[in-house]
Parts: sequence; C-alpha cells; structure tokens
Amino acid sequence: MTEEALLAVLNGLRRFPNLRSLHLRTVMLSFEVITALRNINVSVLNLQSSVECPIEQSVFENRLPLREFVYDRNMPLSMGQLSASALALFLNPTTLETFFGAQYRTENILIALASSPRPFMALKTLHIGVDVMSQEGLILAFAQCPAIEKICLHQHLWDDIDRVCDAPEETLPSYVLPNLRCYEGPPTFATFFCKYHSLKHVTLKLSHPGRSPKFDDPESICACLGNLGSFVESLDIPGGTLMTEHILSTISTSFPSMKSLSLNAYPFYAEPFSRIKQVKHALSTAVLPIGLESISLGVKVEDDFPKQDMLDHVQLCIQACPGLQIVRIRYGRYPLSKSIVWRRSTMLAEYGKTGVMRPNIQQLRVEPICMAGTPTPCSDNL
Repeated sequence: MTEEALLAVLNGLRRFPNLRSLHLRTVMLSFEVITALRNINVSVLNLQSSVECPIEQSVFENRLPLREFVYDRNMPLSMGQLSASALALFLNPTTLETFFGAQYRTENILIALASSPRPFMALKTLHIGVDVMSQEGLILAFAQCPAIEKICLHQHLWDDIDRVCDAPEETLPSYVLPNLRCYEGPPTFATFFCKYHSLKHVTLKLSHPGRSPKFDDPESICACLGNLGSFVESLDIPGGTLMTEHILSTISTSFPSMKSLSLNAYPFYAEPFSRIKQVKHALSTAVLPIGLESISLGVKVEDDFPKQDMLDHVQLCIQACPGLQIVRIRYGRYPLSKSIVWRRSTMLAEYGKTGVMRPNIQQLRVEPICMAGTPTPCSDNL
C-alpha cells in the first residue's frame, strides 16, 4: 500500500470513534503517518514488518497512549526493524499494560524500555523473545518495569538449536520486577527469574523447539523444578518431556501449595509423548500435592475411545491425590486432539442417586479441544 493510500485509510478511521484495535503491516513510519496515528483513538496496536523514515527524533517523543502493543510477532529474523527511538513512540509508560515484543532484534526493545523518562507503572505483562536473555541491558530495562506480573519468553518452533542462548550467569535481583508472579518460557531461564521471586504460576516450554524428537531430559526438568521455590500454585509443562516417577515426586515435594498441574497436555504439539504404560507406572507410586484440585495429562494412545485405560488413569490420579476435583486426559493427534474429563461433581451427583462413591466410565466425558487450547464441553457421555 502506498503512503497516500495508507494516509487515506488512517484518516478515514477517525470516523469510527469506537475503534480500539488496529493491525498494520509493512508500514513506512513517516511524519505524516505518525501524525495520522495520533488522531486515531486506538488502545491496541499490532505493528508488523515496519520501518521508519529518516525523520527528526523529536517526532517520536510524544508517545501514543496505547494499552497494548504487539510488535513483529512471529516475524522472521531477516525482516527490518524499528530503531529504539521509533519503538519508544508506542511504549507509553503511563498507559501501556501489555507488550508483545519481537522474537528477534531484542536489543532495540531493551534500549527503548531502559531509556524511558519514567518507569512503566501500568505494564503488567511482557512477552519477548528468548534472545533478550543474551543482551547486556536486560536488568536495566526490567528495572524500568516494576509492575510486571508476568514474563513470557517465546521462541519459534523453527528456531535453529545453535541460536538458543545460554542462561545468564547472574540472576534477577529481588528489587527488579518485585511483583513478578508468573513465568512462561524454557526451563533454561526459569532460575534467573525465580531465585529471588516467589513465582505462583509457571509454564515450562521446550528448550529446543527445533530439535527432533522434541524431548527435554526429565532429569533436567526435575533440576529446574527444584529451583522454582515452594510457592508455585500452578505448573504447566506443555510438552516435550516424558512423564516419570521422579518428575511427579519432585512436584509433590517441591510444591506443597500446588492447585493445578498440567503435563504434556498442550493441544498444539503433534501428540503427547508418554505412552499409557509409562503414565500408569509413574502414577501408580505417585503422591501428588495434597491440595491439588486439577490435573491434566497427555497420553499417547492408539484407540480413539480408550475407555478403560482412561478410567484407570483417573483412578490412579485420585489414588495419588484423593481431593482432586477435575482429571483431564488429552490424547490424539492435533488438530483432532480430545480430552477425556472426569469431574468430582459428576460423581457426587451420581452418588446421590446410587449411593456408590467411585469413578466409573459413565462419569467420563469427551471434550474436543478448541483452537484457544481450552476444552469445550460436549453434552454426550462416552
């Protein structure tokens, strides 16, 4: 799109006072385009594959009052980039609540954050590429974001293994990100964030998404779990590791306050890695955290409706933690993945009719997994 056409579109958008979200791709940020953006009352901007014209730096100083800014999400390494000054235009320290930074070229993002004249007091969630962990200005930039509660380190499934950076030698000081409660990213960097912070919600993604087969060593996962601290209430290991007795016992001893546990249950991996016998063996001797309310497991099965096997898994989970309210077992290949779900409320309702208090096949339900990753209930029993 030519600049003339883009300006016509942007100026036309002024006629829509209720417009709140805008997605722009391959835009050349000129003085005129920036002026047009200032005249649109949007709070969410998604900017992809854009560069700026050679213009006065003062043009970028009056920052847009965005609440959410998404920059070059899922863009390949070869694409152009905005300078730190241009990025600052979209990073308003007073209004910005969520920032989804680029996978690559993170140095300019850190410079833009660190050079802000005021701290980002509204910024609660930061998504940024793992490349940021190798940048020198990391802690200085984080120090400008004292309100952050959630950090997400993301990387593409096609990342080259050789590009995966090592964990920094230093750890995040306690006075930086004092409100951090949630970490999502590779196990490699978890200790950096959790050593002096009481994390409550942790998602450990694959360390090497480009590796085949996509396994993380269970022992290295256990070592990571032992460093997360005892305050974790929800733990999600979406896929890429085998379920073992050691992992379950480490979880039980490390997280006495855990309420939600998910292992290999992320629907967008091709298929769970742990087979039925392996999962049964791990569960048969497991003792799960006493306060656990929900557990989700991914199991590799061949049968489309493995009723008895799934019931066995439910019974073993309840044996390991009698207070469980929900057991969800995901199986099958994406995009046809499904979950078989048992709920204590269903058993209690049946108990009121039959006087029998134990799980059975009739209490299990099949729930397809929607695109957002959240199971959608079905009305039919198995």
